[in-house]
Amino acid sequence: KTIWEPGRIVGAYSSSLVLERIQFSAANRVRISLKYHNKYRSIEPVSFRISSKGKKFFIGYEVEAGHTKAFDLDKIQDVVVKHESFLPKYPIEISSRGRINMPQIEGKRKTGMYFDTKY
Repeated sequence: KTIWEPGRIVGAYSSSLVLERIQFSAANRVRISLKYHNKYRSIEPVSFRISSKGKKFFIGYEVEAGHTKAFDLDKIQDVVVKHESFLPKYPIEISSRGRINMPQIEGKRKTGMYFDTKY
């Protein structure tokens, strides 16, 4: 399911800006500093997903936690692209340009990734 296309900026700090920064960092294999629940976290982008109920998530490897986590896109407060490159621990599923697709969340057994959605 396509949920976003590049181009139109809706506001000074919009969800499309968040998606563009994540997409840029995934394409260039650089970490982001993601503000979520008033805390900045060092993240390596992995994927976007959508739940069976339509909730949209960004999946990233949180360096401090040592595993992947799912971040509700509506609750991301800030994204800063860092000058820290990384070697992906999982295949990066975020396209380098154009449309951003969001497959439905699958169980850990199918993907091998741990989706911590407790936030």
